[in-house]
Amino acid sequence: MADDLRTVTVPAEADGARLDVVLAAALEDVSRARLKRLIEKGRVTVDDQPVTHASRRVAAGARVVVAVEPPEPSRVAAEDIPLDVLYEDGHIVVVNKPAGLVVHPGAGNRSGTLVNALMAHTALDFPDDDSERAGLVHRLDKDTSGVLLVTKHPAALERYQRLFAERKADKTYLALVKGHPKADHGRIETLYGRHPFNRLKFTGKVARGKTAITEWKVAGRSRLATAMEVRILTGRTHQIRVHLAEMGFPVVGDLLYGQPLQRPSEVAAQVEYRALFDLKRQALHAWRLAFPDPYTGQRRTFEAPLPPDLAAAFALAGCRFERR
Repeated sequence: MADDLRTVTVPAEADGARLDVVLAAALEDVSRARLKRLIEKGRVTVDDQPVTHASRRVAAGARVVVAVEPPEPSRVAAEDIPLDVLYEDGHIVVVNKPAGLVVHPGAGNRSGTLVNALMAHTALDFPDDDSERAGLVHRLDKDTSGVLLVTKHPAALERYQRLFAERKADKTYLALVKGHPKADHGRIETLYGRHPFNRLKFTGKVARGKTAITEWKVAGRSRLATAMEVRILTGRTHQIRVHLAEMGFPVVGDLLYGQPLQRPSEVAAQVEYRALFDLKRQALHAWRLAFPDPYTGQRRTFEAPLPPDLAAAFALAGCRFERR
């Protein structure tokens, strides 16, 4: 298959702008990351001269030609895995991810992932080198259930990535934590980074790192645990689990950042102990995702009901979360 030649004339208002910025604005169906790779591979010319630096400044009226390589077949196999689709249009698909499902292929998980399932469900238009994480704007841990948004093509991915980066997406989780905070609400803001000794873990106790912000409020209390609504303003790996654990209240079932529940001596608490002990994963659920649609400006809100295992656990704290 021949290259797809795209010709762009630099508009007057873009005089002196970076080459990759001009091309990203003109070729919305090609991701900026892919454009950068094409430039570095010498597949872009400016006034018939090859250019290999994305930061090259271009003049108004310059003629830019991009030789877009035909996409190779995806390395990710389509697999017939059931999906709970909450919403779908030409740009995105929103799913209710079950606990236990890995989001994308990686070391030790080459198949059986959400991306494999999406490849069978819908057309994800991403080149081969982007296909393993095709369209993923954000992530959920394997054992976290709930709302997850995936884009269908590079232009949508860039719009939604910008929306999330600008903190315009409201992400609310439900968590059941061990113990009882004295306060009914709070805000945790720390620097955030990889744990210095255990590379599988992250921590908010670092001298340098990115900012991580978590807001929480109590939704109910049981004998052994506290139910919380948790809103994250940033999207760091394991952020909720780390912040709550380092506050002294780890998520129930999270053995990476907490410890197993201790059997209570009170008979009245032992029924609850058994119910929480029987959870086979962390008690964390991505409940609600809301954002302004970057194409229409319309406010969109998606909610995923608690799965039965967590619904039973939260009920112990007197919490039944209903769709709004």
